[in-house]
Amino acid sequence: MKRKATPHPLLLAMTSLIFSLLLGSCTVYYNASDIKKTFSQSQREVNKALGKFAKDRREKRGIYNQLVGSIPDSSLAPYPGLSNELISMTRSFKQLKQTAKELEQMKASLSRLVKGRKKIESGSSLWNDFQIIKVEFDTQSGIFESQAETYNIASNNFIGLLNKHKISSINVVEVRQDIEKYFTELNESVQAISAELVKSQQNPKLDKTRLKQLEEMLTSVKTDQQILEALVQDFEEEVGDEPKVWSAPGMHSYSILTEMKVVGNRISNQGKTLNKLAKGL
Repeated sequence: MKRKATPHPLLLAMTSLIFSLLLGSCTVYYNASDIKKTFSQSQREVNKALGKFAKDRREKRGIYNQLVGSIPDSSLAPYPGLSNELISMTRSFKQLKQTAKELEQMKASLSRLVKGRKKIESGSSLWNDFQIIKVEFDTQSGIFESQAETYNIASNNFIGLLNKHKISSINVVEVRQDIEKYFTELNESVQAISAELVKSQQNPKLDKTRLKQLEEMLTSVKTDQQILEALVQDFEEEVGDEPKVWSAPGMHSYSILTEMKVVGNRISNQGKTLNKLAKGL
């Protein structure tokens, strides 16, 4: 059974840099413990997001490598497009890592600034330094979110190309089960119609022209059934003992499955005509 790839954003829940602002007399101050807690929480979320991006990029790079390793010409569509999106993802990921590093450095600077202090007051000598770190941290957090959005666009474009070109991972076990069920039902139908045709041919009152049409259509279905059986054999030889395989343009498995679908649809259409002819006898 083909599994369609689904685009999805890598969610990034950045914590806003909000501190407990306390007003007493005319002095504004921040609790040092609240400041460090907020910076630490934001940094944990950044690192968590980086882990998700790294996993996503690793998975998509693995998909691309499997695909181009199984085709003779990677210059054909959609492989150059997939490569470009992967390059864009890698570039965004490097930028995200750099921004995360800068946020970590600001967190370290803050820790040094508030070390040994319970609070930072607006009138203190450290107030300006703290404000600079705070503003820069907010700015870099916004940049990280923007870079994350850029990464998500490239990641989803990659998935979009897979879906557009019907590239998918094939569960061989499920495909075999579907094929077996299909042929069981097809054989039962062909045998039932064949038996009815033999019986009808012995009745001189029935329309001979309709009987001939039915016989020709049944022969056509049997021919396509043989073609389909040969394609299934090709598929079995192609996948071997692999539990899963990729199906993509340029691959033999893709051509086989595409042809199987064409023949299957043809048999289905012929079956509808057969049923109409059989009912008219």
